[in-house]
Amino acid sequence: MTLAHDTFFPAWFEHEYFRWMPINVCALVAASYLSSSIIEVNRQYKELALVQEHFYKNTGAAIRFLDKDGFIRVVNKESEAFYHLPLRDIFGKAEKDLLGNGNSKNELGFYYSPLEETLETEVEFSKIEKDQLLENGDEKFYEMNTYLLKDERQETLGVLGVFNDVTEMRRLKNNLERITFQMDQMAMTDAVTNLYNFQYFRDALAKKNAEKDQEWTLLMIHVDNLEDFFLTFGRQSGEKILKEIGLLLRQHIGDECIVARYGDTAFSVLYPQGNHEPAQRMADLLRREAETNSFGDFQEVSPGDFTLSIGILPCPKDVLTSGEDWMTLAEKVLFQAKAAGPNNTELVE
Repeated sequence: MTLAHDTFFPAWFEHEYFRWMPINVCALVAASYLSSSIIEVNRQYKELALVQEHFYKNTGAAIRFLDKDGFIRVVNKESEAFYHLPLRDIFGKAEKDLLGNGNSKNELGFYYSPLEETLETEVEFSKIEKDQLLENGDEKFYEMNTYLLKDERQETLGVLGVFNDVTEMRRLKNNLERITFQMDQMAMTDAVTNLYNFQYFRDALAKKNAEKDQEWTLLMIHVDNLEDFFLTFGRQSGEKILKEIGLLLRQHIGDECIVARYGDTAFSVLYPQGNHEPAQRMADLLRREAETNSFGDFQEVSPGDFTLSIGILPCPKDVLTSGEDWMTLAEKVLFQAKAAGPNNTELVE
């Protein structure tokens, strides 16, 4: 009987256990070993295929793989919504044909497909947002990630793209931003006049004063006779007067100014010029408009019943003092205007 080491796999059977084994037994051992290896490989492959299938079916992301030539070789069900095509019309196609009618770039030189861009430039994208306009006018948003895949020799195999639909997340984010903005507006706005409130004005004045990059003028405005109206007709009626005076201020004061309600019957204006003459002309215009206006449309109110006393204080940028000090000085100028009689302007040059 021929011995195995003479005729079959001589190097493998150098072990003493195999040296005197008959060849048919040796072949059976070898076949069993190879068969078990194949079975193990098949089992691992099936497990991997099952994991991949489970992943593709249960992920909410649109996943696709482009080979090195740009053709789609792996694609899942969620990608149908991205392309607006069934899977049978996606698999095996080139993305430039699906997205760019055969072109990789548009007329501005931008890629239609981030996967093709990664494939050609080898630049991967991480959490980049991409929007898509639907035929019905709705807009969808995707968070995309691309991964360039290479073999052990660093040769490109293709590129994997993962696209998460973040439309709902974007909608919630926009709603949150809108609510936050509204809350910020409420925090800085006077509820009666819709002008800025005192706190915002004080902060803005302190900021302007700290910057020292511009001269400006501070105006303090008091509504004459409004306190008596509050006492006689109540707060609700008085606030109607305040609201209409706030409208008058917005109509005649430019957007470059900061206008705020300063107290129960007073307003303040931050005018962005150190030259007092434009501010004084504006103050005179406001007084003329107020004295000819019948605010609130009350039978008890006639034109001229409510006038404005205005104090004007230029604030040079090279004078080192605090915003609080400027407000105190401006209030003193306003008191001087009121002391001279209602419907009067007082200026400190």
